[in-house]
Amino acid sequence: MSYDSTTIANVLGKLNKSYFLPDIQRPFVWDTDQITRLFDSLMQNYPISSFLFWDVNEKNTEEREIYKFIIDFRCGENQDEKIDLLKNDNITLVMDGQQRLTSLMIGLIGSYSDRPKNQRKNPNGPIKKALYLDLLKDPSAEMEDDDNPKQTRYGFDFFETPPSRYSSTKFWFKVSDILDCNKDTYRKRRHALVEQAGLLSKEQLDVFETNFEKLYDVICQDKSISYYTETSPSYDKVVEIFIRANDGGTKLSKSDILMSMLTKNWTTNARDEINNLVLYLNSELESKNDVNRDFILRTSLVFCLKTDFSLKTQNFTKKNIKLIEANWLNIKNALELSFRTVNFFGVDKRNLTSVNAIMVIAYYFYGLPNLDHAKKMAIDPENQKSIRQWLGSALLNGIFTGQSANTIGMAKRVIDDEIGSSNYFPAKSLVTKMTLRGRLVLEYDNVAIGKFMDISYSKKLGFVALSTLYDNNNWANDHYQKVSLFPKKLFDNEKLLSLGVSENEIDLHISRMPNLLLLSRDEIIEKEEMDFSIWIQSRNDNFFDQHLLPKDMALYRPEKFLGFIKHREERIENRLKSLF
Repeated sequence: MSYDSTTIANVLGKLNKSYFLPDIQRPFVWDTDQITRLFDSLMQNYPISSFLFWDVNEKNTEEREIYKFIIDFRCGENQDEKIDLLKNDNITLVMDGQQRLTSLMIGLIGSYSDRPKNQRKNPNGPIKKALYLDLLKDPSAEMEDDDNPKQTRYGFDFFETPPSRYSSTKFWFKVSDILDCNKDTYRKRRHALVEQAGLLSKEQLDVFETNFEKLYDVICQDKSISYYTETSPSYDKVVEIFIRANDGGTKLSKSDILMSMLTKNWTTNARDEINNLVLYLNSELESKNDVNRDFILRTSLVFCLKTDFSLKTQNFTKKNIKLIEANWLNIKNALELSFRTVNFFGVDKRNLTSVNAIMVIAYYFYGLPNLDHAKKMAIDPENQKSIRQWLGSALLNGIFTGQSANTIGMAKRVIDDEIGSSNYFPAKSLVTKMTLRGRLVLEYDNVAIGKFMDISYSKKLGFVALSTLYDNNNWANDHYQKVSLFPKKLFDNEKLLSLGVSENEIDLHISRMPNLLLLSRDEIIEKEEMDFSIWIQSRNDNFFDQHLLPKDMALYRPEKFLGFIKHREERIENRLKSLF
């Protein structure tokens, strides 16, 4: 990767002529202090980091919004100004360096308008200010706080009206005037300014002339702009370079870039809409969830595009962004219904191992005729059963690992085919299609059942696995928790050894699925307060049927533990094979 360099004046001459901003850029946010520190860094010969440019061909501009740099900045206003390109226009997009180049543009060509810090309301609106440099400030003078990184040595400041130049200690020069100078005229201009300054001491004259020459050199002579130009036709490659180039500063993600593209193309504030939805799904429902912006953006693509749902900039064209905005309310409603439904099953951030499974459920709700109908289907007992069984199987079999986009695409096609004829969640068809297409088998064969039995108490999937063994319950509101049926403290090692049962066998099975069940909080308290043998004998037939437990009470003696495990495994296996 080789870098080129050029002068600030040369780059400024290209801004808004052949250099523009892409739609991935965020708004200009620097304040006047940051701008003056940038100019001060230049005057002190400090590096101001490199820039990333992208030479764009005609094809890459067809579906992209392109914007001008701000010249006269007005604080608190949206000043994004799109441009219409003519065919065969050769342009360069500034991928990294917007804040710095805009700051240079404001200081050297334009202005900065804001309100005084102590005056929120101004009848005349924001005050328009230009950047000035005090040519009499000595940069070598001792500073108040040398250790303060924000302390500046040169006298840059913004003023509404030209400050008086006729002072024995200050002479304010409008920075933009330096662009009127060239090699032949800047010395004449300096001489004229010295005459305007009047009587100066020798020290003041040296500072005055040195500051003026330094400003001229920094802007017009020195190659202060170091830049790399990317020529790849791939927008996503350039974005990846941009993200990595910024990795040392404020961390950027692909969603940061895509959010900027959405914000500039939505009629409402896309950033607020998506951030608010993330917050709502994670914190405002009955259970806590763990959703991020990437999931929301990708779900939007899944709902609105037929193929290729990956988070690529090429998928966020003007057309697709408008399509997402047009369907945004339905997308939000489908996601809320989906998370409310799975939370009702007790599935949330604690045990949800693949959020992509929720995406499929949400697509089902999205495809129903209207919101009222979707709400009705969300509480339909039979439909809940189908959704819960499919969700548990999908998570337990890990069908969304690897090429999850293919799995999601396949699920979309199944839902599209069936939702017109039946408004129920097509769990069985999803299983059949995915099995035929060679995806991980959702049905419970001997291998899958073996894996199910080996799920331990500590595994994140333990609750989800157990919940598939039960009929519908309000898992979230009733606060069901997984517990061990036989507690470890029940086993006396010496007695078991005398009966031919080893401690290793007990340890092997004590936390496996056949010794686990789901109990409500009140049931757990009752179980812990009673002797195990008394507690288990006090259970009725419904309890044993609900938890797939053998009814032979002899199996609940510690020395019969391994026999109990065998019988429970048989009941669990029968239950799993009957699910689909």
